[in-house]
Amino acid sequence: MIPHPAQQDPCAEVAPPVVLALLADIFDALPVAVVIAGARREILMINREAESLLGYRREDLLGQTIEVLVPDGLRPSHIESHHAYLEHPAQRQMGANRDLTARRADGSLVAVEIALKPLAGADGPMVIAAIVDISTRKALEKQTREANMELDRRVLERTEQLEHSNREKLTMLNGLEQARAELERISRQDPLTALANRREFDQRVALEHARSQRHASPMCLAMLDIDAFKYVNDLYGHALGDEVLRRIAGILRAQCRAVDVVARYGGEEFAIAMPDTGLDEALTLCERIRCAVHSHAWCELRPELRVSISIGVAVRRQGETASAALARADGLLYGAKRNGRNRVEAS
Repeated sequence: MIPHPAQQDPCAEVAPPVVLALLADIFDALPVAVVIAGARREILMINREAESLLGYRREDLLGQTIEVLVPDGLRPSHIESHHAYLEHPAQRQMGANRDLTARRADGSLVAVEIALKPLAGADGPMVIAAIVDISTRKALEKQTREANMELDRRVLERTEQLEHSNREKLTMLNGLEQARAELERISRQDPLTALANRREFDQRVALEHARSQRHASPMCLAMLDIDAFKYVNDLYGHALGDEVLRRIAGILRAQCRAVDVVARYGGEEFAIAMPDTGLDEALTLCERIRCAVHSHAWCELRPELRVSISIGVAVRRQGETASAALARADGLLYGAKRNGRNRVEAS
């Protein structure tokens, strides 16, 4: 640094003018803005880069307090900071961890980082401040933050769209699964009585028949038919006839076991498959069903209404197919009708 004339020691050896000129050129050519302030905060020297950064001519700054370069609201605190720094001078970096700005000649603010270095002078301590313009870096950091925020927003928006789409797909799949299950149920269930339909009954009877053969266990099949049901429909109408069918289905559900397969086989005809059941047990169950139908309170539908059923029961024979056993039960059913109805025939 070129000493201020007032700071020169008259006894000290004076550097040759050529050296002083070289030092002045070097100071002015530094690629970083440098401001040197004295103990009373007065600006002693600035270089050309500082003029360019701050927008001042050096003659306009020399002798002014350093606070001319500090934003208005921060000047009182800067004076205190300057005094504190002179009490404990040390190399220090400012602006790395917090935003720092310098005030330019036109009043605008520029983002900076400042490196402080104490220097002993003839009239007291001095402070060298190297000032770096970081406004471009700050602008890039801001653009990066905004770009990251926009990216986060788009990612969140897209994620929400995908989650919404996935929820819609899951809802649709659940709906399709429910519809499939409902179609499967409809395909296996009689819509009027909610009993198994003929298709479901035949499939389950085939499985139970195979199991009965495999384990040599007994199995009985029963066919039931409502006596004179055509007369009920013709006399009272199909709506009442449907209610009779529903009530008989309820009686069958109440009387049969959970392992029994109960179905509306067609029209006014019902069928029961009784796994692990001998003929005597099957007769007891079917007689109980017949009595329950005969004694039911049909007068709730019509005071004069009476309903009975005829039943044929067949036990599975060795080597006999399921369809053959069911055909025998059907034959026994019509035998019960020929023998007076409202009765059970077994073989």
